[in-house]
Amino acid sequence: MKNYFSIVVVVSSLIIIGIGYYSYNRFIAPIYANAEQEMDVVLMGNNEILLKKTDEQQQIHGIEIEITGPLDGIIDIVVANSEEDLHSIALKGDVDYIYQNDWYSDSCFLKITTRGNATGELHLIYRFLGMK
Repeated sequence: MKNYFSIVVVVSSLIIIGIGYYSYNRFIAPIYANAEQEMDVVLMGNNEILLKKTDEQQQIHGIEIEITGPLDGIIDIVVANSEEDLHSIALKGDVDYIYQNDWYSDSCFLKITTRGNATGELHLIYRFLGMK
């Protein structure tokens, strides 16, 4: 009886692990696969940046933008799609900011405006979340 119970536990565990592995590869991994892109931005006055999805991505449903870097002053970032400005972000000092939101467009515009004589360099890591 004890031996039979051990076999059932092992077989059940292997089935659960197999279902988890299949689900991860089928549903979760395609959302993030090969989607991360990077760029550096040197702040000089007003900057407009166009972020685009990778060619392999389809059915975009979200966006993540990680913004890091030192700033001397204050900047404003407006996140927009091709039709309208959606969000406004003010950043200053040693920036470590993550913007996450639902997104259904293939591109994203960042309009960066410096206040006064603000300077600095930002490092952007961004990804559009969608299926492959």
